[in-house]
Amino acid sequence: MKLVIKIILLLFVIACLVVVIFMPEGPDSSARTDTPENHNGIAVIFFHGYARCEACTSIESLTRETLQSHFQSELDSDTIQFFKINLDVSANAHYVTDFNLSTRPVVLAKYSDGNLVTWQVLDDVWYLYKDPQAFTAFMSEQIKQFIDGEQS
Repeated sequence: MKLVIKIILLLFVIACLVVVIFMPEGPDSSARTDTPENHNGIAVIFFHGYARCEACTSIESLTRETLQSHFQSELDSDTIQFFKINLDVSANAHYVTDFNLSTRPVVLAKYSDGNLVTWQVLDDVWYLYKDPQAFTAFMSEQIKQFIDGEQS
């Protein structure tokens, strides 16, 4: 009986090692087809890493809330889409270069036929996340100006 338990435990450990060794880069690394490049229009992109602090969680939440409260019709029509991208996944490393990122901000980007047309990095979200009202005012104004800039 002890031998059977040892064999079962050994097989379990081997199976865990196989999963860890062959698991691609972590929980958020599954291949996604819903990337900004597959979207024509304005992308609001929240960048993060595997480790998420209170500020990161708050910025994501406030960005979503701003979009839902001020741009719901644009979300419904897919004129604006929200994307959450983990920069710790190696397949997403190109965004650091694409947007010249030095932090993990929110980025407004315009895509057309899979090509990045223009973008705006919103680093100020890091200074505003503790004041939801100021964050929402800033974010909604930046999105409106970005949309207006695209239409002129």
